Amino acid sequence: MQDSLFDLSPFTVAAPSPVWERWGGGGIMGQKGAVYLHIPSGWQVRHCMHPTANFPYYILTPDGPVFAANGRGFQRLELAQQHLENLWQDK
Repeated sequence: MQDSLFDLSPFTVAAPSPVWERWGGGGIMGQKGAVYLHIPSGWQVRHCMHPTANFPYYILTPDGPVFAANGRGFQRLELAQQHLENLWQDK
């Protein structure tokens, strides 16, 4: 239980990732328009920028875009990032 309104002890801040770097996005756009660079591969996860997209994230490689097994994008950023890392490890 918090002792005061300003006690932030139950909250943690994620440390910057040595593997992922975020470019753009933010402000009124939120994550829309952000590019997430996978530093080891140079591949990217991008948001399609559609404000109501159900599957907004896709992977961009030198060979072209990569989509989820459903033929669409990924519903969550974490799923797209994990898929990219799996592709990179299999390469």
